[in-house]
Amino acid sequence: MRYVVQTLIPCAHLTLLGSHGGSGKTNLALTVAAHVAVGAPWAGFETEHRPVLFASLEDGGDIVRLRLRRICAAYGLDPAAVGRNIRLLDGSGSLSALMAETGAYSGRKIEETPTLIELRAAVGDAGLIVIDNASDAVDFNESDRRAVRVFVRTLAGLGHRNEAGVLLLAHIDKNAARYGSAGNSYSGSTGWHNSARSRLALLADRDGVQLVQEKANLGAKAEPVRLRWTDSGVLVPDDSGDGAEHASNADAVMAAIAAAIADGVTVSTGRTGPATTQKLLENFPDLPTHLRGPRGREAFWAAITDLQRAGKITAEDFQNSARKLRQRFVIAAAPIAPIAPVPTIGAIDQ
Repeated sequence: MRYVVQTLIPCAHLTLLGSHGGSGKTNLALTVAAHVAVGAPWAGFETEHRPVLFASLEDGGDIVRLRLRRICAAYGLDPAAVGRNIRLLDGSGSLSALMAETGAYSGRKIEETPTLIELRAAVGDAGLIVIDNASDAVDFNESDRRAVRVFVRTLAGLGHRNEAGVLLLAHIDKNAARYGSAGNSYSGSTGWHNSARSRLALLADRDGVQLVQEKANLGAKAEPVRLRWTDSGVLVPDDSGDGAEHASNADAVMAAIAAAIADGVTVSTGRTGPATTQKLLENFPDLPTHLRGPRGREAFWAAITDLQRAGKITAEDFQNSARKLRQRFVIAAAPIAPIAPVPTIGAIDQ
């Protein structure tokens, strides 16, 4: 399997990069594009040295170039080399939808627009195609699963001839962007996250920003990357934290979940309403004071997210007493160790 950015952006497939608006996904996408343009590794991930096509449907070309200049300065990249290998398309000043719904009622269908035809003609030898962003690229109901599936597959097809990676930027749910959401942060139709082969999310937490690979169909998921903002407004890897406090909170929440399940209590996954996971676990002494109540809510849910990403707890469907489908947290089963073969110590005489 080839990757434009190792394990994160596979060749000849579509990758989603999402965050809440203003969280830095365009900045991060440009950072990755600049590193691919010169073949430099980013945050420990190897990149292929390939031409990049960056289609900006939201910001004008001047803003994109300014951001690229700051990125080159922050990472020590040669701006001339980056500029030679990135082609910018400015779609901010016109109707930029790539696919639109036509017809009415039973005759409705999703069709390519002239903008998409123009984009396809501009691909050339690009090895990475970045489209910023999905909200500007669609002129149909984003919750229509069939339409979303057609749209995502069509964009993935832009990279087939060159085995190019296609990176589509998208908005995600506000609560998911802040707390995570069981490894699936994308709002709207499930078609968005089901159709992409790799799905990345830029999530805010108690310490700043973290890039998480929520889906990897073609290989193992990458470890999360913690990021920080520079004074010039560029996202760079942040290795300053030791994670000791995070691990302590996660262990405490894990102990409370285990105690609840041992007492026969169903641990709901609810985040709002009168019966949230946090309120339920406050009935158990295993949950420390600093993870209780409104003041402890953010740290509590961050610990839940840490446990899910580590594969220690999972959310499963179940039917309640009213036979309604609900979700609950369960402790993930430990992997079964293989049985070692018995060593041969010599021939046995019959």
